[in-house]
Amino acid sequence: MWLDTHNLVGVISLPFHFIIAWSVIVFAFHDVLYDGLSLVYSDQPMFNRGANSAVEYKLDQLPSVQSHLNKIEQLADGYRVESIEYSGLTSSRPSLGVTLMNEHTMMRNNSGDYIYMNPYTFEVRASSLAMNDEQYYVPYVASFFSLHFGGIGGDLGRWIYFIMGLLGAFLFYSGNLLWLEKRRQKQGEQTKANKFMANLTVGVCLGSIFGVVVAILSSKWLYLINISINESYLTCYYIVFFGSLIYSFVRGAAKSAIDLQKALFAACICIPVTSLLLLKNKTDTHL
Repeated sequence: MWLDTHNLVGVISLPFHFIIAWSVIVFAFHDVLYDGLSLVYSDQPMFNRGANSAVEYKLDQLPSVQSHLNKIEQLADGYRVESIEYSGLTSSRPSLGVTLMNEHTMMRNNSGDYIYMNPYTFEVRASSLAMNDEQYYVPYVASFFSLHFGGIGGDLGRWIYFIMGLLGAFLFYSGNLLWLEKRRQKQGEQTKANKFMANLTVGVCLGSIFGVVVAILSSKWLYLINISINESYLTCYYIVFFGSLIYSFVRGAAKSAIDLQKALFAACICIPVTSLLLLKNKTDTHL
């Protein structure tokens, strides 16, 4: 059953892994690509941030929200506005950030494309969309991001990427188990090397998942404490990961796999329970 399932998952998810392997090139060789472009541009900056304006803006000069929406509709035909965020309206560098969605095209991020402009002059300062013919490279760059992060197809596309990602993890886990079982049957016993590999497989695979789940669970509470969130995420993850890894060597692969899966189940259940508790507490506070 394990062998048939492993082979079936491998055939089904093979195109997905080709896409991930191909699209990751733009991230893996990001610095190399830009270093190559620097040979073309020489000492000239490839990206101009632009100097701060000396103009003093006042809120009574700010155009209406509808005028901003009309401008965005002209710049991004076929997209719908997901969110708008104003910032620094009375500073020398005011900004209007817009998140755009279009499930029928390849978006830069799975959360949508973006446009940043001056809310007073409508000057576009940054965008994941091509604003003119000279930015012919923008759709190509966006396609790498879209294929890698699932920025196409809307919710259906994200669910497909989620399932395919799980299948990839299962492919690695089941492949290791099959290899270990085959070696055990061939040798007639489980050697120290096989036991080490089995413990490592269970500890790394289940420990990494357990660490991610605990990090998500901890995020519900870390915001209530005045500490560094990013460092706390890493601390939670690595404590659980290395704890699971050590436990798998102490307890053994077979027994620790069952125990860790039970702990995983309990941690996953705690996520929605914690959300409900915090939601109730927030509602009671407002009341």
